[in-house]
Amino acid sequence: MHIFSFLSPKELVNAQQVCKRWKRIGDEETLWKRHHQQHFKDEPLHISFYPRVVRSFRNSYLVYSRSESIRREVKLEDAALRAHPDYNGRDFSELLVLMN
Repeated sequence: MHIFSFLSPKELVNAQQVCKRWKRIGDEETLWKRHHQQHFKDEPLHISFYPRVVRSFRNSYLVYSRSESIRREVKLEDAALRAHPDYNGRDFSELLVLMN
């Protein structure tokens, strides 16, 4: 497990695909807790919309990182729209009409 502690979250998820043993090692809470604490809060997110999902640092990290990735994409799209020559302070729905 010590070697797995040097992997990034993405590498850890990829390593879990190798075999059942690596999957079990990759599911260790201590590995995910460190990543979670580095990037987010100390406590795992309570995922209320997935009532049967066990509250864990791994699940919480994956949910947080996905939502952060989505927020980043939205910001990039918003910046691209603002750079559009027809933007002029219009809202998104007006721009869609202009672009079609």
